[in-house]
Amino acid sequence: LAAAAAADAGGEGGAWRTLPSLAASSGPGALSGLADVPLILGSTAHEGDFFLALAGLGGRQMNRVVLWATVGFMFRLAAPQVLRVYAPLADAVAEAEAQVQQPGVAPVSEQGGRAGRSCAQADYLPVLAQVLTDYMFRCPARRLAAALHAGPRVSPTFLYEFAQPSNHTPVAACRGLACHTMELPFLFLQPEPPLRFDEDEFALAHAMGDAWAHFARASPGALGRGIAVGSVTWPPWTVEGAEVLELRAPVSRVTGGALMPVCDLHCDFWDSTGYTF
Repeated sequence: LAAAAAADAGGEGGAWRTLPSLAASSGPGALSGLADVPLILGSTAHEGDFFLALAGLGGRQMNRVVLWATVGFMFRLAAPQVLRVYAPLADAVAEAEAQVQQPGVAPVSEQGGRAGRSCAQADYLPVLAQVLTDYMFRCPARRLAAALHAGPRVSPTFLYEFAQPSNHTPVAACRGLACHTMELPFLFLQPEPPLRFDEDEFALAHAMGDAWAHFARASPGALGRGIAVGSVTWPPWTVEGAEVLELRAPVSRVTGGALMPVCDLHCDFWDSTGYTF
C-alpha cells in the first residue's frame, strides 16, 4: 500500500516501485505528498533466502570467493564497502566451520533459525541472503518510515519483522525459516496444506489477526497509544526510538525505543549509499 501510494504521489508515472527505489528517493520531506493515514510496514527475517531460492540457489552452498564475485556483480563499486560491513557475518561462518573441522568439537549452529548443515566447506550463502534481506526490505522499510515522519505527519506508522521459523511455505529452501510473505499464512489463519498450526503458531496467528483488525478499525488517535499483540504492546515507530515489533512464538517482543535505541550498522550503511549503484 505504501509503495502504491508513493507511486501515485508522483513516482515514475504511477508505476509500481521496489522498496530500494522508494528508499533511494526518500529524503527528508520527499514523501510529504502521501496521505496522512496510519501505515504498517514490515519484512521477514529471511527475505533474501526466498529470492535466492527463486534463482535456483536454495539449498546450495556458496564459498567465499563466489560470495565476493556475486556481491561485486550486484553492487559494483560499492562492493568492497558491502563486504566490509558484512565481514563479521562471513567471519562467523568461517569460525563455525573451523570448529566443525576440529575433532571432538560439536558443530556450531548458524544464527537466524537455520539448521546446521553438514558440509566439507564453509557455506556463505546465508551471508548473501542477509545482504539481500537488508538491502531489499528491512532497511528500506526503516528509511521509508523515517521519510514519512520527516514532515508534519500526525498518523502513526508501525514497523514489524516476522521472525517465526515456519514450514508453512511451498518453497523447500524456506522451510524452517521466515521467508518472504511467510507471515501471510499466520495473518489470515491459513496454514500451508496439509500442515496445521501447532499451539504456539496458532496463538501467534490469532494475536496477529487481532492486531491487524484493531489497526483497521481504530482511529489514528487510538492507534497512537499502541496495538496489543498478545501480551505485548506494539508502539508506533518514532525517529528517536526506531521501534520494531519482532513477531515470534511463543512471545513477540519490541526492539528499540527512546530509552534503548538500536544501533543498526547495516541499515545505516545502506542509507548512506542511497540504495543506488
